[in-house]
Amino acid sequence: MRRVLTLCMALMVIGVPMLLVGCQSGVPEDRFRELQEKRGMLVNEKAALQERVNQLRAELAALEADLANLDQVRGDRDKIAADLVAKQRELSELERRLADQKSENERLRDKLVKAGFNAKLLGGGVAVPLSGDILFDSGKTFVKNEGKLALQNMQEGINRVLKAGEFEIDFIRIDGHTDTDPIRHSKTKFEDNWTLGAARANAVRKYLEELGGWKQYKLSIASYAYTVPVVAADTKEAKAKNRRVEIYLVPSSRR
Repeated sequence: MRRVLTLCMALMVIGVPMLLVGCQSGVPEDRFRELQEKRGMLVNEKAALQERVNQLRAELAALEADLANLDQVRGDRDKIAADLVAKQRELSELERRLADQKSENERLRDKLVKAGFNAKLLGGGVAVPLSGDILFDSGKTFVKNEGKLALQNMQEGINRVLKAGEFEIDFIRIDGHTDTDPIRHSKTKFEDNWTLGAARANAVRKYLEELGGWKQYKLSIASYAYTVPVVAADTKEAKAKNRRVEIYLVPSSRR
């Protein structure tokens, strides 16, 4: 009996610690697994948040680049707008000057017509024609006496108009015009109508300078030969009208 009792007590001594160990190891293990699961969730959430942070940083960098481009575009737009305003002002000024020039040309033309000249608007100025047959003999470039008197009267009349109207003249050009008849080389030294027109314009220029009335102006000559006829016809009368010298005056526009 004593042996049985002793054995039972031994079993009790051994079994109680084992029971205690089983109880202690079961509760922390469950809690550990729970914490492990939470830790895994937090790790995943952190990774997701980090990915979102990286995405937001990339979007922010893209927005900053867009903003920089927008500033550049805005700067370009402002420069273009400023250039446009400057061009519009320049255009307005040119239009004003052209309008002033046209008005002054018309005023000069009207004054010359009123003074008895057959003046006409031409390009940027006013042209006063003189018959070539009055100025020159056929095929010649020496101003004949009748032509000299006509040039003198013309210059004096134009001077009166310019003075009375207080016109300022930029320049005066003498234009030589011929008919379509070809040059007869056996009777003249000129190669063609172009050289004849230029020689006649130059002869008029020289005589006007001899008169001394237009030394203050810039004088030049031009030859148009038969390219700018007054009458586009092949009759004797039309050719006589086309043979001419035109005094081309360009007044300064009033500022």
